[in-house]
Formats: sequence, C-alpha cells, structure tokens
Amino acid sequence: MGAPGVRWLREDQLHITLHFLGDLSPKILGELDETLQKAPLEREPLELTFTSWGVFPPGPKGRVLWVGVGGDLGKLTRLQVALGDLLASRNIAVEKRPYTPHITLARAPRGGVISREAREALEKAPFCGPSWRTDHFLLMKSELLPQGPQYTILRSYCLS
Repeated sequence: MGAPGVRWLREDQLHITLHFLGDLSPKILGELDETLQKAPLEREPLELTFTSWGVFPPGPKGRVLWVGVGGDLGKLTRLQVALGDLLASRNIAVEKRPYTPHITLARAPRGGVISREAREALEKAPFCGPSWRTDHFLLMKSELLPQGPQYTILRSYCLS
C-alpha cells in the first residue's frame, strides 16, 4: 500500500500491548516476574486475527497507522484486565482508557500526520489478514532509539 511519508515498523517491532509499564526498577521487575509466573490467570491459548485498518487519532490528525485485532477478544480482554488488577495490586500504574487491541504498523514523521491519500487508500483497501494462535505473553523492555523502538524480551509466560 502506498503511504508516502510514513515510517513502517520492522517485523521485530510488531506487538499487541496488554499494558505499558513505564520505567520499573530491577527489584520491582524481579518481583513482578515471580508474581506473573504464579498468577492465577486464565491460561488458554488465544486464536487471534486481524480485523481492520485505522489511524490514531481518527481523522486528519492521525499519526499512527494500525491494524485491529479480533478473534478470542473475550479471552484477550480478560487476560488484560487480570494483568491490570495484578499490576495495580503491586502499585504499578495502569492505563484507565478502554482497551483497544491493535498492532501499530507505521507512524508519521515527528510533527507530521498520516497523509489524506494514505487514509483514503486504507478506506478503499480490501482487508484480509491471517489468523494465528498464541500460547504465551511476554514481559518486554522498550528503548526509544533514533531508528525507532527496540524491544527486548525479558520473560515469556505460558498460556497453555
């Protein structure tokens, strides 16, 4: 799809965020890891699929191009809520906005927006995306670098 002026994320940057944790000390991360290993979560694999295109924020000021996630949304949302409760019980701040599972695909350059042409192309583009199964979620570290975010997996937690 032609979307001039956007920075596409690399494949290793694509992910679905359950919670953004901000800066945590190594001690808190260690305690969180122990808690997540033992947490009484619904541990079933998730069948997910892509559903639609969009931009955040909607309309002409959109800076982020995303693809929506569907499939086992009930399970995914219950996992996100359970993790949020667990984080809050550890005094780790969680977002209060409604959860909208998505994968960021591209961003406008700093100070820019996704072009009208790109938004119109999205509206006209037929959407067809694969489905996939996931049996784990990750605790990840993100670092903002000039070439874009770099993600490091700290720990994987089984859902099966």
